[in-house]
Amino acid sequence: MMDLETRAYSPANTRHLIINSEMVGRDVCTRFGFPEERMHLVRNGVEVERWQRGDREAQRAKWGLVPDEFLLLFAGSGWERKGLPFVIAALEKMSDASLKLVVAGKGRPPRNAPSGVRFVGPMADLENAYAAADLFVFPPIYEPSANVVFEALAAGLPVVTSAWNGAAEVIEEGINGTVVADPSDIGALVDAIQSWRACPNARPVPVRADLSLERNVRETLAVLELAAAERAAEER
Repeated sequence: MMDLETRAYSPANTRHLIINSEMVGRDVCTRFGFPEERMHLVRNGVEVERWQRGDREAQRAKWGLVPDEFLLLFAGSGWERKGLPFVIAALEKMSDASLKLVVAGKGRPPRNAPSGVRFVGPMADLENAYAAADLFVFPPIYEPSANVVFEALAAGLPVVTSAWNGAAEVIEEGINGTVVADPSDIGALVDAIQSWRACPNARPVPVRADLSLERNVRETLAVLELAAAERAAEER
């Protein structure tokens, strides 16, 4: 696998490289010596309109939440790498009965999870979870660029994530989210959560980045067309 990766990222074998975050670009440049000028940043895209169609009141009622309960949401699988244990630890440290956490996605719930955590499994209507939540908390140990961050932002939900998530690059600190340097820094997670809890009417948060799938397709096609034009010129 390492040999295949080395050959794929070799400048001799690959003319242009699409990266989905600057963090990934730095990693590829450092590890494989791929030239920066031949890397093209094309961030992930999501169906923005879908994530704006969630029904907040219906979903909160379904989960039995009352108006003064502040709901954190974590979504995804691979919970260890994506930082769920850190989120649960932060929740335990705050020890607040009105603070709840919903975990959406596939995984085995820990036996000692606090009572305020609800594991709902994979959701086909995840847009309703984003609508029901007050804050999306997703502090991975490493994630090239998490789509769930783009989905949450598209839904107008503020995001707390880690600097080891390439999607953190679209977060504007204190405007639409918070980026913690170290996902295992429980104190920093607690501070971030409490900061957003003090702003109950923050959503929908503003997002300047274009999160759309259409933009992603347009930028991807532009790189493919560039590569095709260069090859055609060489073959003339």
